[in-house]
Amino acid sequence: MAVMNLRSREGRVLVIGGAVAAGLIVWMLARGPLEQYRKSKDNLRVARQNLSDAQVYHAEIRDERARQEAIRRLMAGTGSFDLWSFLNGVIREMDLDKREARVETYAGGTRSSGLPAVKVELRSVSVDELIAVLHRIYGSGHLIALHSAMPFQQATNGKGLDCTLIFLSPRV
Repeated sequence: MAVMNLRSREGRVLVIGGAVAAGLIVWMLARGPLEQYRKSKDNLRVARQNLSDAQVYHAEIRDERARQEAIRRLMAGTGSFDLWSFLNGVIREMDLDKREARVETYAGGTRSSGLPAVKVELRSVSVDELIAVLHRIYGSGHLIALHSAMPFQQATNGKGLDCTLIFLSPRV
């Protein structure tokens, strides 16, 4: 067997070639996995953001469906509901009819013929009484919406407010 002399030209070429080959191997090994690691890190960050967005979107959809279901339940319970009779009953229960409060069917102002409108005119009511009326109407569990409220004015007798409210309720 011949022993290789590293001081000769062939020996130097082999050592330099081996060093270059070893350097290339180390560079390839370091470059490939590190680059894949960085890409996987970026992919993971994007995936987490997408998951977060999807969870928020899912929660919004779930909340919207719950609101729609609540409205459906309210509408299902209004099959025999008469808005005029209900509002007239509220006015009578609170003894506002003695102060010339009126409840009447309102034909104008609604954009849909499926929504009956009722106009309530209150005379000489205090702010507390007005709030109590609204609280009783909205606390009833029926689907009722305030369509419009005419500008409130001081009562002609100087005691309280005169106001006109228009309420809507779907007819099911």
